[in-house]
Amino acid sequence: MIYAVDFDGTLCRDKWPEIGEANTDLIQRLIRLKAEGHELILWTMREGKTLEKAVSWCKKQGLTFDAVNDNLERLKEQYHNNPRKVYADVYIDDHNERRSAMLKCEGYKMFRGEATVTPKNPQFPQKKIHGTWLYKPEWDCWYVNGSSYPAEIVSDIQEDEP
Repeated sequence: MIYAVDFDGTLCRDKWPEIGEANTDLIQRLIRLKAEGHELILWTMREGKTLEKAVSWCKKQGLTFDAVNDNLERLKEQYHNNPRKVYADVYIDDHNERRSAMLKCEGYKMFRGEATVTPKNPQFPQKKIHGTWLYKPEWDCWYVNGSSYPAEIVSDIQEDEP
């Protein structure tokens, strides 16, 4: 998954233009996600010298990003454009609603584990996919690792042990 994370008020306490106290819980979680293969984008209103200071501060915390205030290179190449809006699967920002509350109230399901995808077209093989799965009820669709699958072709869902 792609995570876009804000700086002021999210990775650190909001003391702009200075840098506030580190949100160590979030920073450690993001470091773990990156180690698991997820991609991280620093997504902030900072620019110029204040942005350089933020990126440097993050590196000192052990946190590095695949992009800064920009889309991932692979997506720019894939879609042959680079819109101003940064694309991510998850946006972490102090101005967001709490994601877990949003998922619960909108009927979303989310788990980390493996499921089998059986395409309707027999030319495409059945495959097992491991990752963080998100079910979007309004589309009756599962989303994982940058792809979406109609719920009717996803089966044998197995959640990882906690």
